[in-house]
Amino acid sequence: KDLDVADKSSPFIICPVTDIHKIKYYQGICYGSDESLLPWPTLVNYVENYSAWLHDILMEISEIYKTRYQSRLQCEQSPTYSIQTETAVHGSRVRYRQKQRNVMPQANHLEQLIREEETTLLLQFERRDLDEIQTTEVLPASPQFIASFRLAEENSNRRVTIDMDAQRISCSICYSYLTTDQHYSQWPCSNSQPHLFHYECQLSLFRSTNRCPVCRHEVESAAPMLQQDAPQIIRRVFL
Repeated sequence: KDLDVADKSSPFIICPVTDIHKIKYYQGICYGSDESLLPWPTLVNYVENYSAWLHDILMEISEIYKTRYQSRLQCEQSPTYSIQTETAVHGSRVRYRQKQRNVMPQANHLEQLIREEETTLLLQFERRDLDEIQTTEVLPASPQFIASFRLAEENSNRRVTIDMDAQRISCSICYSYLTTDQHYSQWPCSNSQPHLFHYECQLSLFRSTNRCPVCRHEVESAAPMLQQDAPQIIRRVFL
């Protein structure tokens, strides 16, 4: 039987070779017209080696991928490439943000982030057993909420100041202090005292629970999506 790209009951996410734009060694595959990210499964070992292998294969079998890769290298090596003015520490994130802001409208970027989060959520639940899916009371935040959170943080890029560092604010997720120039974020609670966390910590927590670890304030959960896609998840995992 031929694989159908539009078949949602398939246990595979089908991505034609011609749709692959680039390989992100630690993140996944960027594909499609909007370069949506298809993340690597979290259980895969030696992701960097696998990414390099896939890149080499695509360079051999796909002239389209090869041309895109070579064009991207020429662009990045050009003296006019604006990202060269940014620091090496934040270089990869800055390149991503600037490309998204310059190439596509914010609405399209939000749609891309939602698709990424929906894919991440489905992959996460496919690794659970049926009883756990049906009975769990701890739900992640909705893909729409997480995507909106990511977009807002990309635009604000809030950094810990020296004064904040001096206050010794602890992240209640990783139990480490917020230190100068780290990217931080705030849970959307109504408390007078804001609950602050490392951005990456809060993003990771949103993908597992929609409750604030300090006050239990809930944000929009993924329940509606999981109820809608439950038959699809069950078919893909257990049939």
